[in-house]
Amino acid sequence: FIAILQPNCTTGKPKIDHLEEDMIEQFIQKSNMVYPKVLELINTSEYEELKNNFINLSNAFDVDEYIYNDFCHVAPKGNKIIAEYIFQHVEILKNNRKGE
Repeated sequence: FIAILQPNCTTGKPKIDHLEEDMIEQFIQKSNMVYPKVLELINTSEYEELKNNFINLSNAFDVDEYIYNDFCHVAPKGNKIIAEYIFQHVEILKNNRKGE
């Protein structure tokens, strides 16, 4: 199991000046309530075991190009970025297990 905090147009610093502001404002309110709470919880002793299987990708699209097609759908480049992060994390987990 790998828990992933996915990026969205309101986290990090993605290039979103091409998106409609009304949609973004509604999404900001929701993600500003959830994302900080998730990050707070993952750093507690209660979730210590899960922490190694957690990937925070909320800043994954902090690049100087357009990734978002709308407030939550991304271009193929966005899918590639996420796939690369997940692959790297799985490789790290796999290598760590070899040493056990």
